[in-house]
Amino acid sequence: MIEVGLSSGLYEKPMVNGKLLILALVLGGLPGCGVISDYFGMGSQISHIEAQDAGESVRLEGEVTQRAAFLAGGAYAVEDKSGQIWVLTGGELPAVGDRLTIQGTIVYEDIGIEGMGEVYVREVERRGL
Repeated sequence: MIEVGLSSGLYEKPMVNGKLLILALVLGGLPGCGVISDYFGMGSQISHIEAQDAGESVRLEGEVTQRAAFLAGGAYAVEDKSGQIWVLTGGELPAVGDRLTIQGTIVYEDIGIEGMGEVYVREVERRGL
């Protein structure tokens, strides 16, 4: 899995050296080292998701604040301390107030006006907290 906005190979190769694992754990505790702590289980902040991240995998944690039902599936808004984003699902909609962990793919829909569009997440997996 590649976290939002990252292009390094950090998540593409498994750590096989114990010293690298220890170094990663130490760095994960330092302020400003969110990339390392994201790898070990914390989700990305919604405010970090941008249009150029389209196609990348992301894990988010937050609370459902709104719902919109469609004929098949729907969408729901998830909010964390940094912001809010809509999540498209083909499954049953969660209830407003549910706290979730979501694994999904970032999508950018261009609306045809230069520089304008909508960023959302297409749900791959969802778990309650």
